[in-house]
Amino acid sequence: MDSYITILGIALVVSAIVGVLTYFAVKSRAQALIRDAETQAEMIKKEKALQAKEKFIQLRSEHDRAVNERNQKVKEAEQRVRQAEQAVQQQQKELERKIADSDKVKAKMEAQIAAVEERKAELAQLMSEQNARLEQISGMSSEEAKNTLIENMKAEAKSEAAAYINETIEEAKLTATKEAKRIIVASIQRVATETAIENAVTVFNIDSEDVKGRIIGREGRNIRALEAATGIEIIVDDTPEAIILSGFDPVRREIARLALHQLVTDGRIHPARIEEVVAKVKKQIEEEIVEEPAFVRVEVMPSFMGGDLNTFRAWFSGEFKIPAIAAENGIQGNVVIKFVVEKDGKLSNIQVLQSPDKTLSEAAIAVLQKSPKWKPGKQRNKPVRVTYTLPVSFKIQQ
Repeated sequence: MDSYITILGIALVVSAIVGVLTYFAVKSRAQALIRDAETQAEMIKKEKALQAKEKFIQLRSEHDRAVNERNQKVKEAEQRVRQAEQAVQQQQKELERKIADSDKVKAKMEAQIAAVEERKAELAQLMSEQNARLEQISGMSSEEAKNTLIENMKAEAKSEAAAYINETIEEAKLTATKEAKRIIVASIQRVATETAIENAVTVFNIDSEDVKGRIIGREGRNIRALEAATGIEIIVDDTPEAIILSGFDPVRREIARLALHQLVTDGRIHPARIEEVVAKVKKQIEEEIVEEPAFVRVEVMPSFMGGDLNTFRAWFSGEFKIPAIAAENGIQGNVVIKFVVEKDGKLSNIQVLQSPDKTLSEAAIAVLQKSPKWKPGKQRNKPVRVTYTLPVSFKIQQ
């Protein structure tokens, strides 16, 4: 029992020693582990601190770079703004300069316009005074003068057109002479006889042989009267129901044919009646023939009694007398007359373009109709028709 207790005590002592040794060993191991842990922790701490520092340095560098980039952008933006401001200021200065120049030009233009208006007013005044003087000198109002000028311009245009037509015709004649001669020679060779007969003879058909006797008349007096009046040879032969009118003038042959037709239709055929009918037919034919155009200006203008238009004015004023009815009613004013000086010096186509009263128009026409002959105008040394438009003032003498 005691040994058991002793062994148990020894075991307890040994256990205690072992426990103490184990404790110290564990404690030493724990301290070593703690030191290692602390060392490792310190290393980790230093490493983390280093990483944090590196990260900070990296972030700082990136931040600085970003700040520098932003500052650079700000500087560039400021530079652009300054340049834009300078450009705007330059444009503003240029605009101000242009506005100033424009104001100067405007002021100059206004001054010129004012000068022009002033000059225009002066010209209008001068024109008014001139028109008044012209109206006083010519005895015509501005409206009447304008109408006269228009008529003169119309006549001059017609004259120039006629001159152009005549020149064209002359040129065509000159250029066509050779060809015309060739054609005429060929035509004469082919149809000389037929053409001569056709151009010199007109056949007048009658209903019966009795009409031939009436046309011949007693002892041929009707034929002789007809030949004398028309200038055409009248051949009455054995050709049945036909009378031949022979002559090279186609106008005279036509006058003779129409006169014969009227005489046969009327039935009254004797010398007096023949002369009357021939005169009427001749007048009718002359009216149907187109008139040659009249000139307004020619190389040699017509002359009147050795003078010019002023001589004619003086003659007209001396011959014209204001009609009594016009004088009683106080009618006076300007009459614009128009007439043509023919190739033979006579006046034709007498017209009144403007007149305050019919009586003055008729009196003016009557004076023109008894005008002496003029010396006709000439163009290229040939007599031509010349038209005149003449304003005449009529005033009642107090």
